[in-house]
Amino acid sequence: MDRYKSNLVCCLVYRVYMIASSFHVLDCDLKQLCSKFYKNGFPKDFVEECISRVLNRFYEPKEPVVSVPRKEVLMVMPYLGNMSIVLKRDILKLVRKFYPSVDVKFVYKRGFRISNLFKFKDCFPLKCKSGIVYSIQCNKCGQSAAYIGKTKNTLFERFYG
Repeated sequence: MDRYKSNLVCCLVYRVYMIASSFHVLDCDLKQLCSKFYKNGFPKDFVEECISRVLNRFYEPKEPVVSVPRKEVLMVMPYLGNMSIVLKRDILKLVRKFYPSVDVKFVYKRGFRISNLFKFKDCFPLKCKSGIVYSIQCNKCGQSAAYIGKTKNTLFERFYG
């Protein structure tokens, strides 16, 4: 039906609800209002739908209004396929229910792999490395006369080559 007719029915139902002092008075007034709508050619389904829409606004539970700022929490989880998605959905549902002021963000990381157990490259022994900074002390003078240098060649070639 027309939007204006819908607003008319809803407005009158709202007035009856606000003025009625008890449920008995509300019931009688709504029946009387419905009979007037039916006499004026309004369909029964349309009138009942408008009445239920108005009354549901008063009797359905409302979402709580959060007055505190929302805190973001970052959660890092390994990605394990569909199981990770189901777990994310369950955690979000619980957090929204018990902590409405918390906003949880999920980050998935790569799961465990065998390659994580091994180093990517082998380490060279110290004597095979170049660019090493070294210090040599004089046997006679001690620490006061020490030479500090850096090798261009390998350490082995510098001292033994």
